[in-house]
Amino acid sequence: MEISYINEIMEKGRLIHRGAEAILYLVDFLGTKAILKLRTSKKYRNKELDNLLRRRRTAREANILYHLYKNNFPAPKLYYVNLERNAIIMEYLEGLVLKEYINKLENSDELYKIGYDIGKLVAHLHNLNVIHNDLATRNFIVTKEKRIYLIDFGLSMFSHEYKEKALDIDVFKRVLDVTHPDECDMIFDTFIQVYTKNALDSKETINFYYKLSKMGRYHIRGG
Repeated sequence: MEISYINEIMEKGRLIHRGAEAILYLVDFLGTKAILKLRTSKKYRNKELDNLLRRRRTAREANILYHLYKNNFPAPKLYYVNLERNAIIMEYLEGLVLKEYINKLENSDELYKIGYDIGKLVAHLHNLNVIHNDLATRNFIVTKEKRIYLIDFGLSMFSHEYKEKALDIDVFKRVLDVTHPDECDMIFDTFIQVYTKNALDSKETINFYYKLSKMGRYHIRGG
């Protein structure tokens, strides 16, 4: 597919998000609803360096999405990638972001299920040696069938290091603390239990996570 095709579906599509690193459009891709992600240039960077970085990050994200698809991980399917345009076309997932979904829940059993499902999901992700690097509640989609998908792999990377996995967990906990302070403990306690049972190197990862969390509390208390 030519760059002209990317431009054509972009013009016919609808802008749904403009972020620091990329712009997202809801588009029609061969008769199917899809997301077109375009990595934007940074004017403050050298042009050649900017092109190189965007191309590398686009390729890495596409590789991760394909790796996840091959291993039956719940993430958007990769449809198409164009490195010249720094463009990725991927599956459009219809549902609520986790942040909104939690706000609609009415009982503790549903909170337990959220913690259980995300614990299994993140363990699966880490067993595939993928680090998300932004496990915020806005990056989980809950479908009408109540299946949870992880989205936005723009900051993701391959790594088998337990310290990187612990950082993923730390981000998830910190976001929950801010967005859902009342529900955080039940969701996260269940998450930790399920992650520990399912992640391959959970002992090292969880131990390092607790070290990180203690450091965080120390810095907060110390101002």
